[in-house]
Amino acid sequence: QGETSASVRARVAEARRRGRARREGPRGSQGCQGAQQLDNESLALLEDAVDRTGLTARALGRVRRGAQTIADLEGDEAVGANHLREALSYRVLDRDAVAEVGTSLRVSTGTR
Repeated sequence: QGETSASVRARVAEARRRGRARREGPRGSQGCQGAQQLDNESLALLEDAVDRTGLTARALGRVRRGAQTIADLEGDEAVGANHLREALSYRVLDRDAVAEVGTSLRVSTGTR
């Protein structure tokens, strides 16, 4: 048995509230997403991901925003390595899906 729709709805509403408060809050050290501090494990994980996959700064920002959303949905105040791993896994799935679509388009059109 999974979560009820009502509990998921409540969790999503709380995550949205957290995100809104973060965006509209004071622009101090906690108010600006770019200034959010990551622990050493999280930083090492991101550095490794950049080295291995060639993530661009734009993609890295998307991963961080995804990790923040995951943390919000779990009710965590800070982004941790576990949130970043999950966000990175979705990034890899996106890349694999794009590659698969590209391959099927080349096969179906007869181009190389």
